Amino acid sequence: FGVSVVVVSEDNDLLDSYRLEFGPVKAEFKGTAVLPGVPEGEYPVRVIYKGIEVFSGNVKVDGNVERTFKARAFRASFLLKDYDGELVTAIWKVAGPGGTFSGSSPKGMTEPLPEAPHRLEVRGKVLGKEVVLLNTTFLPSQLRNATLVVPLVTPLFRVVWSDGAPFEGQLEIPELGLKAPVVNGKAKLDAKVLVGN
Repeated sequence: FGVSVVVVSEDNDLLDSYRLEFGPVKAEFKGTAVLPGVPEGEYPVRVIYKGIEVFSGNVKVDGNVERTFKARAFRASFLLKDYDGELVTAIWKVAGPGGTFSGSSPKGMTEPLPEAPHRLEVRGKVLGKEVVLLNTTFLPSQLRNATLVVPLVTPLFRVVWSDGAPFEGQLEIPELGLKAPVVNGKAKLDAKVLVGN
C-alpha cells in the first residue's frame, strides 16, 4: 500500500526537513514523505528533527494511509518588556539544537524548534553601556507567545522632609550620573536602569 506522511509542529508549521523511521525504512524527507509498496502490518514510527526525536508511535497499514504527525516542536515567539510594562528594543539570540536565531527588536521569533533545552541571551543598552539583561535556558514550549520581563525600570522617588512635608529641590544619583528635579515631593529619572541597589 501507499503511505503518505506529513509532519507539522505544535503550531502547525510544516517541518522543513526531518528523518522518518517507518519500520525498516529510515530516510531524510522534506515536506511530505511518500512510501510506496508498504506491506500490510503495524509499524513503529519515529520522527527525528534536528537530531532530536519529536514523535514516536505506531501506524497500522491495511490500505493506503495518509497521516499527519504533530511533532514536539514549537516556534519560540516572545515580547520583551520592562518592569514598567513598556516594550524594550534589545539584541536577542536563541541558540541550541534547533539552530541559531537572532534579532534586534522588542519581538523575537524563531522557526520551529525541537523540544530540547535552548539558550536565550538578551542584551541592551543601559546608560550608554551594553549589558546582558537575560541569560537563560528554556524549552521551546515555554517561549510560545511569551512575554519576558527584563530587569529594567524607570526609577520614581518620593522625597519628603522629616515631618512628611513634600520636598522641593533636586535628586542626584552620582554613581549613575543621573539627576532629576523634585517637584511636590516627587522625582522621576528620565532613564531606564537595571533593577537592583
